[in-house]
Amino acid sequence: MFGGGLGQNSMSGANVGGDLGTLFESLMKGKSQEGSGGVNRKKNRMFGDGVNRNHKRREDGTAKATVTRSFFCSLEDLCNPEGCVKKLKVKSTVVNERTSQRTLQDKIYTINVKTGWKAGTQIKFKSADGFPPMTFILKEKRHPFLIREGNNLRYVCEITTRQAKNGARIQLPLPSGETFTISTEQHVPTQDGDCRRFSGKGMPMKNANGNSASRGDLIVEFRLKLNS
Repeated sequence: MFGGGLGQNSMSGANVGGDLGTLFESLMKGKSQEGSGGVNRKKNRMFGDGVNRNHKRREDGTAKATVTRSFFCSLEDLCNPEGCVKKLKVKSTVVNERTSQRTLQDKIYTINVKTGWKAGTQIKFKSADGFPPMTFILKEKRHPFLIREGNNLRYVCEITTRQAKNGARIQLPLPSGETFTISTEQHVPTQDGDCRRFSGKGMPMKNANGNSASRGDLIVEFRLKLNS
């Protein structure tokens, strides 16, 4: 009896002990994994994400977007052999680094326009005095009777049927300041849509040294006036 009882209890104890050991080992292993994962997640929050956010904040706090403005020049401005000067006033909110106070201030930007510049030429200024980086883009004013085509100038000349048959002499003021005489007397009769090209009467062109040593062409397009 005692032997059987002891044997049964011994077997039961062994089984229970084995199950408890396995269970305890599993629980400890699970806690170890959970603890390790928690440390890693905390570590990631402290070091990984935090560094990226701080870096982004530094970039957002210091980087300033470039402001773009247009300025206008006439063909006369761009034909001037000495160029011209444009002074442009810009308003911007400036933050005092010491007091963080915001004030609206003016700044004058000076652009030395070179002869022969074309529409689309960009002049850039770096950030200074609390003002953001600036980019000024040249636009050409519309001329009353001339059209710029690269380095050339086009003029649409209207003539009567009598002028087309007998010839005509037209005085044309150019942006350079000179007055050019267009004569059709040696090219009669002139047809509607005829074009003549005059070399060296267009816009200034820069050579390899940056000097305006030559000029483009003047293209004259003749149009016959109706009922003339």
